[in-house]
This record gives sequence, C-alpha cells and structure tokens, in this order.
Amino acid sequence: MADNDNIYRAARKAAAEKNPKLRSCESAQSAVNIERTRLLAIENGQKLPNPEDVKRMAEVYGAPELCNHYCSTQCPLGERTPTLISDDLDRISVLLMSSLHALERVESSVYEILADGRIDESELPELDKIIDTLDRISYSADSLNLWTQKNLGHEHPQKKH
Repeated sequence: MADNDNIYRAARKAAAEKNPKLRSCESAQSAVNIERTRLLAIENGQKLPNPEDVKRMAEVYGAPELCNHYCSTQCPLGERTPTLISDDLDRISVLLMSSLHALERVESSVYEILADGRIDESELPELDKIIDTLDRISYSADSLNLWTQKNLGHEHPQKKH
C-alpha cells in the first residue's frame, strides 16, 4: 500500500481492476451508496466508516477482509478481535497444521482436567495452554475462511451473518 492508501482505498483500487466504475470515489459512490465526500474522507483517514459503510464496501469491492480490519482495529466492541490473515494461504496452512499438532499434545490434558467436572487451582496453567491452543485453531480456521471468501467467493454457511 502506498503511503496515502489506507485499506479502504486500496480495496477500491484493487476492485477497480475488474470494475472500472470503482476507479474513483466519484464513480464508486453510487455502487457503495456512500456520499462522495464521506467516502473520500474515509479513504483519506479523516473519518472512520460506520459498520454499514464497511459492509457495503466489502461486498461491492469483493474485500471481506475490510470487515475483519474494521472489527479488529476500529470498532471499540471488537478490540479483542484478532486481525486475520487473508492473503497468504501458505502461512495459513502452516498455522493450521501447527495448531492442530499442538491440540494432539494437549488432548489428554483436556480429559484429565475436565473429567471430574471441576477445575482446581493447580489445573489452571494447563487449562490456559488448552485455551491458547483452541484460540490458535480458531484463528487459523477463521483466516482460512476469510481467504476462501476473498479468493474463491465462498463463505462457509455457518459464518454468514
């Protein structure tokens, strides 16, 4: 991305390669249904988009990563949402395989800790490892889903909102 490009402008420019109507804010405004000066201010970083703006831009530009970017970096409710990987299938694959391998290592711990239906103080460090492993699997799966949305136009049915 060039210095003057934020993620929203970069997404519009990438989409303009397939759809010439998106080459400028002036021509994109009707496609995304955002007033030209507002769209320009969003692309210049002078205004934050609202969730509806982001959803429309993501749909029109074919850039589902805009939603994750907004949720993880601009929405106060989503500040704990991780920024997913959307452009590197090899990296996603390695992360997924690594986290699945880690799950094999903690599998017996899950049974030991949860079998009695209670978690005592001495089990908390191992429980933290289990939760960390599950978080890594979730992150990898969500990144793979985002990659398939972006590159194949396919969204997993359970991920639709």
